[in-house]
Amino acid sequence: ITFSNLPGSGHGSTIFVRMKQDATGGRTVALPSSWKAITGSDTAVQSAANSYTLIALTSVDNGTRWEYCMRAGAA
Repeated sequence: ITFSNLPGSGHGSTIFVRMKQDATGGRTVALPSSWKAITGSDTAVQSAANSYTLIALTSVDNGTRWEYCMRAGAA
């Protein structure tokens, strides 16, 4: 996962990503090592068929490091 055209260093960026499983489910996602979970966040994508996961990402250094909060989406 790569983002482009982010504001310069020292300016915050927040991005929301919604990932949905297909009808089979069980798909996985490898998050980049520059993504760091905020304490208490889930760290695995929902795996049930048709389920989805919401990720909120924030960076203040032009995308060098991202801090995220991940949770299961409401049904």
